[in-house]
Order: sequence, then C-alpha cells, then structure tokens
Amino acid sequence: MKKYFKKGLRIVLWIMLSLIGLVLLTVIALQIPAVQNFAKDKAVTYLEGKLKTKVVINKIKIAFPKDVTLEGVYFEDQKRIPF
Repeated sequence: MKKYFKKGLRIVLWIMLSLIGLVLLTVIALQIPAVQNFAKDKAVTYLEGKLKTKVVINKIKIAFPKDVTLEGVYFEDQKRIPF
C-alpha cells in the first residue's frame, strides 16, 4: 500500500511540476519579439475571419502580468463606405 502511495504521489508531483514549467515557459516565450509577432499575426487572421473586414495591428507588446499594448490598430468599416 505504501508503495502505491509513493508512486501516485510522484506522478502527481511530476504532473504539477510539468504544468508549472509549461506556464513559465509560455510567459518567458511571450517576452520574445518574434513570438509576439506570431501572436499578432494569429490575432489579425482570427479577427479578419470573424469580422469579414481588413484588420491591421502594427505592433503588440505583451508584458505580464497585466500589460498588453497594441500599436497601430486599424479596423476597416464593414460597409466599406468611401469618404
């Protein structure tokens, strides 16, 4: 019985440490400008698909825990009415 408890505890600890490591790796990776550009491109693609209009985001800056800055954001009018 003690053998199974120790083995189960090791498995639970391994899973918890893996999840914590994955979160930390994600936070660190989002500080890299290339990863931020990748996230920006994915966001633009998603928004263009959902809104069915042109979307431009020049730059995204992600700083944890609470700061996301978007620069040069443009959403085209869905009716595309010229000025």
